Amino acid sequence: MAGSTGSGKVHIVYIEASTGQRWQLEDLPRRLGDERFQVQFLPEYAFDKSAQVAAALAAPAGLPAAIVLQECSVYFPGPLPEYERLFRRWVQEIRAAGVTPIVATVIPPARHRGWRQEFAEFVKVKLLGREKQFDQVLAFNDWLRQLAQEEKLLLLDLEVALRTSSSDAHLRPEWDAGDGIHVNAAAYAVLDRLLGQTLSPLLPAP
Repeated sequence: MAGSTGSGKVHIVYIEASTGQRWQLEDLPRRLGDERFQVQFLPEYAFDKSAQVAAALAAPAGLPAAIVLQECSVYFPGPLPEYERLFRRWVQEIRAAGVTPIVATVIPPARHRGWRQEFAEFVKVKLLGREKQFDQVLAFNDWLRQLAQEEKLLLLDLEVALRTSSSDAHLRPEWDAGDGIHVNAAAYAVLDRLLGQTLSPLLPAP
C-alpha cells in the first residue's frame, strides 16, 4: 500500500538537523518495541527544508506515509513571515502528493545557553534589530499550533513536552545537553514516547 515499505511497514520521513541526528530515529521502532513502522531521517542544516521535502516526495522507493517537519531554535530570530510562508508551502506540497504532513514545534532554548549563543543573539538583536530568540521561538510555535488547527494537521508538540512548566517555556535544565539548545538522552526518551503517540493514527491496529 502507499506509504509502506516492501515489508509492509509504514514509512515515515523525518526532516530536521542535529536534533534528529542525535535522536537516532532509525532505531525508534526497536526502542518502542513497535515494528509496524520505520523512520527515515533526512538531515537539512538550514531552515529551508524545500530540497529534502522534494527528495522525500520523489524517492525511487515510493512515497512515505508521512513527513515530519521540524526546525531548530538556532534559526531564530529570523524572518518569521518567510518561515511561515515556507511551512505553508511544504504542507501544501506534501498533501498534494497524498502524504500526511506532520508539523513539530521548535524545542525551546534553555534559560542559560552559554556565551556563544548569547553573543550570537546579541548581534542579531542589537545590530540587526531582531526579536530575542526565545520570544520568537514561542511566537513561531504558537503559529504552528494555529496552522495545525486550521489545516487539521498532526502536531508533534516538542515544546510542551520539554518545557520547564506551563508558566515557563524554557527547556527544562535537566534535559539540556549543555549548550542550551540541544537535548540529552533523558529528553530523547520522552520524545520517543511522544513521537510514537503522534504516529499512532497512521499505523495499522496491533
